[in-house]
Amino acid sequence: MIQDTKTRISSLNPPCGGSSALPVVDAASLMKGGSLVVIQFRGETYQLRLTRAGKLILTK
Repeated sequence: MIQDTKTRISSLNPPCGGSSALPVVDAASLMKGGSLVVIQFRGETYQLRLTRAGKLILTK
């Protein structure tokens, strides 16, 4: 099970310099210097928060 998960995750991340069919969004450009972004998706509202430790947390 763990190996299957690793395989799926690695298939989402192309090697450096490779192209990807997935869109890539720079989190810093979303934050615009702040630490909180509100995202609306299918009628639901989510918060993407940048912690002091530099990690991202997505909450509903």
